[in-house]
Amino acid sequence: PAFATNNSDAIHEFLQYHVLPNVYPSDFFNGTFKFLPTFLRDQRYENVTGGQVIAGVQQAGKVWVAVSGLGSRATLSNLDLRFQNGVLHIIDTFFIPPLPFTASARQFNLSSSLGAVLSAGLASTVDETPDLTIFAPNNVALQNLGSTLSSYSVEDLSRLLRYHMVSGIKMVGAATSGTRANSSGTNSTAASAEGSVHYSSNLPSAYLYPNGTTLTSLEGSSLHLTFSPNSIFVNSARIIQQDLLLSNGVLHVIDNVLNYNLTSATPIPTQATQIPVVTGSSIEGNVLPFTTALPNSTSILFSAVPTTGTIANGGSTATGTIANGESTATGTIANGGSTATATENTTSSSTAAAYTSVIAKDGENGAVRVKGLGFAKLLVAGGFTLGLFGVL
Repeated sequence: PAFATNNSDAIHEFLQYHVLPNVYPSDFFNGTFKFLPTFLRDQRYENVTGGQVIAGVQQAGKVWVAVSGLGSRATLSNLDLRFQNGVLHIIDTFFIPPLPFTASARQFNLSSSLGAVLSAGLASTVDETPDLTIFAPNNVALQNLGSTLSSYSVEDLSRLLRYHMVSGIKMVGAATSGTRANSSGTNSTAASAEGSVHYSSNLPSAYLYPNGTTLTSLEGSSLHLTFSPNSIFVNSARIIQQDLLLSNGVLHVIDNVLNYNLTSATPIPTQATQIPVVTGSSIEGNVLPFTTALPNSTSILFSAVPTTGTIANGGSTATGTIANGESTATGTIANGGSTATATENTTSSSTAAAYTSVIAKDGENGAVRVKGLGFAKLLVAGGFTLGLFGVL
C-alpha cells in the first residue's frame, strides 16, 4: 500500500531499513549470525532499542546472506563498494521490515501459538512490548496438549504464555551490557541492538551469555538457557528455529510447552524430542487447539497483494516484484523512464557519519534520483526493484 499510494513517509521508513549507522565491510561477517541495527527507528514500525535489525552471515563458499522480516533472505553481491562516508553492498531483493507477532505467526507455521495468544488476550502484549523475546511452542507441542490447554481459564492461559516471553535484559549469570569489536578493532553499535533482545548470538555457546544463563520471564519465573552440541535449550525445550525477527523483538520456536512450576527441568540432548513438562492430552482427532480464535485475515505494513501505483513522479511503466516475491506491483518510475535521471534532493546536506548501505538490483537500467525521501540515490533495475545508495 505504501508504494501504491505513494506514501512517502512509509516509503522513507522502508528505505531506512536498508541503511546501517556504521561501516560493515564484508570481512566483518563470519559463520555466526550478527544482528545489526538499522536506521529504522520509527516506533510506528518497530520497538527495538537501537533500531530494528537485520541479521548477516557468511555462508559456505563465501556467500553473504542477510535475513530480515518474515524470514526473507537476501544474497549480497558486488561487495564493499566504497563511497565518501561508508560502504555499499548490492542485494538481490528487498529487506522486509519485521512485522508484529500477530501478523507473522501464520507465516512461521505457528497458528496454535497465535490462537492461544489471542484467546488469552495477549495480542497487545506480544505486539507492543519493547525488546521482546518469545519462545513459542510449535504446533505439534500445542497439539499434544490441546485438550488440556483448551480447558485453561483465560488467566491460567495468560500466565502460561507469559512464561514464554522475556522483555529486554532480565537475567542473572551473565553480563548485561558490553561492546564488541568489529573487524577494524573499533567498537560496533551492534552491541546496543544485541544487548536489548535475546538473539541467538546472545544465547549460550556465544561469547556474551555463558552456559546456564537465567532469564526472568514476563510471568516472573526463571528460564534457564543451556547449550549442548548443535542445540540450545530453554529449560528442557529445544530451540528448533532461531531468530525470526519481529517488529518489537525476536521469536524462537521451541519443541515443547514450558511450565513455570518446573523451572528446573533439564533437557536430554540425545532425544530428538524432549519429554513434555506439562501433563495433558490432545484433542480427539489431533485438532490444533485455539485455531478457532484466529482472524480471517491479518493486516501487514507492506501488503502481499497485487497493487498498482506511481513512484517518484513516474514516466515509464515497469512491472516487478516486491515483498520477497510475494506481491506484484505495476507502477511508473522516475520522471520519464526507467533509464532517466531525475532531480537530486538539494534540500539535504552531507553528513560525516559512516554508513553501510545496500542496493536491491536486478538489472542494468540505471540510477535515478528521487526528491523528498531524503536519500542520495535510488536505483531502478529490472522492473521495480528498489535499493538504497546512501543518506543525505
